[in-house]
Amino acid sequence: MSDNNHEKTLLELEENQYFSKNVPYPLRIKPIPFSTEKDVLDPIYYNMMKKAGFLMRFLSNLPTKLALRTRLIIKKLFDTNESKHIYDSQTIITDFKITIKNHEIPVRLYTHDEEKKPLLIFIHGGGFFGGTIESLNEVCDMLSYFGNFNVLSFEYRLSPEFKFPSALHDCSDVLEYALQHEDELFLRNKEIYLAGDSAGGNLVLATLLRERDCNQHNIKKAALIYPVVNLATPKEGGYQWHESYYETAKAQKKVILNSISIGKVVGLLIAKMYLSKEIQATNPMVSPLFANLDNLPPLFIIYEQYDFLRIEIEVFLKKLSTTNTSFQALQYLGLGHGFIEYIGTFPQSIDAVKEIATFLDNNIDE
Repeated sequence: MSDNNHEKTLLELEENQYFSKNVPYPLRIKPIPFSTEKDVLDPIYYNMMKKAGFLMRFLSNLPTKLALRTRLIIKKLFDTNESKHIYDSQTIITDFKITIKNHEIPVRLYTHDEEKKPLLIFIHGGGFFGGTIESLNEVCDMLSYFGNFNVLSFEYRLSPEFKFPSALHDCSDVLEYALQHEDELFLRNKEIYLAGDSAGGNLVLATLLRERDCNQHNIKKAALIYPVVNLATPKEGGYQWHESYYETAKAQKKVILNSISIGKVVGLLIAKMYLSKEIQATNPMVSPLFANLDNLPPLFIIYEQYDFLRIEIEVFLKKLSTTNTSFQALQYLGLGHGFIEYIGTFPQSIDAVKEIATFLDNNIDE
C-alpha cells in the first residue's frame, strides 16, 4: 500500500466511525474500510483465516493432553514479528538488561531525543508463555513515533517454567526501576503510562490493581489491547461463551467460526501453564473480571468483532461501566485477535496505535 492510499484508509476509518447504541457504555466502532458489508471479515483478514482454517480446526479439536503439546507451535506464532516498516520513524532504540534479585530482565527503550517526557511501559502478549521484545517492536516504535512520550518494553518470565505471579512481579519491578531511574529513561515528573496486548493487557490490569491496593498512584493512564480478563470458566464469570454470540454473514460463517475456535486451545494452554494448582483462576490478579474495578486510572480498551476474547471483554466493560473508573472503548469490525501485530498489513493496526497515542497524550479531563 502506498503512503497516499494508507493515509486515505486512515481517514476512511476516522470519518466512518460511530457510537454503538446497543451497550450501556460509550463504545466507538470503526467499520471495515471502504466496505458496506455487514458481519463479514475484513478482506485481508478473511484471506488469512481461510488459509489457516484447517490448522484452526485441527488445534481446536485436540484432546487436552495433545493440545498442551501444541504449546511450542503456538509460541512460535506469538514470537514471530509480522509487522513491516512503513514509516521512517528515526527512533533511537537502546537495549539493556535490568538485574532483579537473581535474574535479568531484557529491556528496550524507544526515544527520539534526550528531552524528558512521559514514559509508556509496554507489556507484550503471548498467553503468558510466548512473546518477546521483537514481536512487538514495530508497535512500540510507532507508539513512540506518534505519541509525545518514550516507550519501554521488556521480557517478563514466561510459563510454564515461571508460573503466576512471576510475570506480575517482573512488571512491578520494571515499574519500580523506571521510577528510580528517571534521568536514564528521560522520564518527566514520574509520568508513567501502561499498555499491553492480550496477556499483556491482563498484566497491565493486575499491575494497576496492585498499585491501587498499595495506595500507589504512579500510573496516570493505561491502554488495554484485547486483554485477557478471565482465566476461570465463563460460568464462574457469570456469562456463557457460545459461537452464536458472533454476528456472521452466511457466506462467511464457516471461516469466521474457524477463526475464533483457536480460542478454546489458547485458553486451555494459558490456564494449565500459567497457574499452579494452589492458585484459583478467580483470583482478581489472575482474572481482573473478578476484581473491584473502582479507583483505577483512565483506561482505553481496544478489541475486535471476531476476537475469541470478545465476550469476556464486553462483560468486563459492562462491569467497568458500574464503577467510578473512567474509560473509553473502541471496537474494530471484521478483525480478530492479534491484529495490532500486523503493522503494514492492516491499516487498522496503525490506526489503533494512533488512537492509543492520542488517548495518552490528551489531558486527563479531556
